[in-house]
Amino acid sequence: MPTKPNTKALKGLIVRLGQEPDLLQAYSNSPKEVMLGAGVPSKQIDTIMSGSKREIENLLGNAYFVSHIISTTKT
Repeated sequence: MPTKPNTKALKGLIVRLGQEPDLLQAYSNSPKEVMLGAGVPSKQIDTIMSGSKREIENLLGNAYFVSHIISTTKT
């Protein structure tokens, strides 16, 4: 059975997006750069940037986080 990836940096960034309007604006403009700056691993960034709800749910396992990321990432 594969081990679950450590998503602490990604989940922490998602919380910060809800608390910091300037960070949310930066994320809206350059999501990949903001995720890299927050220490999110490249493979997780690729999953988020793919926009695949199923893959994102598999990564995070939480519908709240998934819906927030997808709505924020889509332009």
